[in-house]
Amino acid sequence: MQTFSQLLSKLDLFLLNAQWPEEIPQLYEPLSYFMTLPAKRVRPVSLLLSYQLFHENIEPALPLAKAIEWFHNFTLIHDDIMDQAPLRRGLPTVHEKYGQNTAILSGDVLLIKVYELIVDSIPSELLSQVMTCFNRVAIDVCEGQQLDMNYENISEVSKLEYTNMIRLKTAVLLGASIKMGAILAAAPSKDAENLYDFGTELGLAFQIQDDYLDVFGNPNKVGKQAGGDIIQCKKGAPFIAARDMLSGQEREKFISEYLDTSQAPAAKVKVVLDRLHGMGVEDTVNKWKQEHQDKAMHSLKNISFSEQQKLPLMQFAEMLLARES
Repeated sequence: MQTFSQLLSKLDLFLLNAQWPEEIPQLYEPLSYFMTLPAKRVRPVSLLLSYQLFHENIEPALPLAKAIEWFHNFTLIHDDIMDQAPLRRGLPTVHEKYGQNTAILSGDVLLIKVYELIVDSIPSELLSQVMTCFNRVAIDVCEGQQLDMNYENISEVSKLEYTNMIRLKTAVLLGASIKMGAILAAAPSKDAENLYDFGTELGLAFQIQDDYLDVFGNPNKVGKQAGGDIIQCKKGAPFIAARDMLSGQEREKFISEYLDTSQAPAAKVKVVLDRLHGMGVEDTVNKWKQEHQDKAMHSLKNISFSEQQKLPLMQFAEMLLARES
């Protein structure tokens, strides 16, 4: 069984062979730029990890893994526009470098290329199952992004509402990537569903960790604008944890500080961070993450393979949630 790092190396080589049309370089150059930015390739490699549970040779799964990576990058290009984010992975976002209109079009054509790649590479007898899974997750991601934007304008986002939003926006794509690897390998449906549950719960823990790093992480390691979620008034895990620890006037004061858009961004981030550090929010968020990590590992145990066979997936989960960037 190959490790995450070994599969990542193979995937990176495969991605380097992508040929973008030479005509209309203004449309395709942004894709070439974005796809060469530093990236973890978490979702496509998770698909390969799932596929290799059933087949030793992962070559047939590489095109679908590439399609998943392209789809993820399509969502990032459009998310950065909606979030007005200046940086992605420590470098200028596509709309900052090439302009918003070009970024929208480049993202659109990348999504079309995803469908083209899936149709051209998946065996006909499995295409319907793969497309059903992919279309469902594509809709989920859009619904999750809309909820994320909706929640920017209200203060009373419950823990349950937040969890559902990140499940749709982030977690189900990891779950579906792992499930599609199993589908492509013609795995038993029960194993495919357990792998989906494993990936989705892992995705929830991953997003909670991402929220944590946005607020408490080292910007030089994270590669994003420091406190970007605070500046955007996003109701991430640290905000919800802190708000639910407070009551009365203290609760109202915290919410007011967090939603205040009149301050300079750096000043607002400092005010909010000082309060969060004094409340012990870090421990609360980490416990929340651990709850979903435990559920993920429970689903992995239900898959009909030996512990040794599942070891690369277990190591993948540990690596994903121990990250600092």
